[in-house]
Amino acid sequence: MAKKFRIRLHDLHAKSGLTAYAVAKQTGLIENTVRKYVTEEVVSDVIHNNVITMASFYGVDWHDVVEVIDVAEESDNPEVKTPSLMTA
Repeated sequence: MAKKFRIRLHDLHAKSGLTAYAVAKQTGLIENTVRKYVTEEVVSDVIHNNVITMASFYGVDWHDVVEVIDVAEESDNPEVKTPSLMTA
């Protein structure tokens, strides 16, 4: 099984009441990057520094917005794992 990371920033962003542009301006990230992470659930092979930056901006640890999932090559149902062994 392959390990992937599910990244969830949508709810934090919605609670902030800020636009993607405002978050980008305050964090130094590109607006399209911010928009990608705050408008959809992202599944990635790596945890980018952008995720850590955004989690910090919203006042949470990146572990709070990332979960490790095992993705079987032929399965659409990933199995959620504990995020204790994740590295940036």
